[in-house]
Amino acid sequence: MCAWVSGLVLLCLLLKWQPWNVRLLLSWLVLGAPVVGSVWTQRSGRFGWLLLGATCVGLGMRTIVERGELSTARVVASAGALALIIGVSRLVARRLPPTQQPSVIVGRAWGYAGSSAPAVLGLALLAAGLPWALWNETRPILGDQTVLRVPRLQQYFVNASDLEAPYHWAADTVAQEGCTRVGLVAGPGSIDYPLWVLLREGIPAVSIEDVLVANVSARLASSSFSPCALIALAPAVPRVDPVFANQRFRRVLDAATPESASPSVALYLPAR
Repeated sequence: MCAWVSGLVLLCLLLKWQPWNVRLLLSWLVLGAPVVGSVWTQRSGRFGWLLLGATCVGLGMRTIVERGELSTARVVASAGALALIIGVSRLVARRLPPTQQPSVIVGRAWGYAGSSAPAVLGLALLAAGLPWALWNETRPILGDQTVLRVPRLQQYFVNASDLEAPYHWAADTVAQEGCTRVGLVAGPGSIDYPLWVLLREGIPAVSIEDVLVANVSARLASSSFSPCALIALAPAVPRVDPVFANQRFRRVLDAATPESASPSVALYLPAR
């Protein structure tokens, strides 16, 4: 328990608190599962966990109803997934030796509401979480926009569809120029990962480095890097043409290509 709590304390002390820390917190939450299970097995703590779980389930179902995500098809799919999980758990429990069979399993949840509150709570939480796992807004498993059918590259822009065309244009232009050294000008919140993928699709051997860095990590920059193109991403798009490595760069603007004037992406080539 002390090690588990210390892990969160160290995370907060060593890393700057930011929205992107959520992915790091996931591992900490998973490691806390045994702690929750231990508390569940104590009769004195069951009521509190049951009340907390019931509140979470109620809020989840309320959100589903308010957002209009509750439909017959989704209810049937969720029920089918639950039935499959319960069936598998019963089969696994039967194959275990009597000494290793859990006293409470998902498959025995019904009929034991009074004496097996943790199993009932676990089943309810699982049911409440299925809609987000199967039909979440950005990358659903089921539905017309399922991740099984939508191309991976297109999924990168689900939350920022307005960036897809400018990013493709910038990467295609760099490939047409034959540039293999790209300087990336980015700031807090810049969405740069899709650009790395697009650039390497056009030129597999492309070298990409952050330039014009304005924070303390600027001292780590390579003094020998000489880019043949700069790509600036909002909110770090310069107001004037930048200068880097004693080379002035000018923004590429094409009246026939609206993407070149995007406020979110700017492509710069060496001034001639």
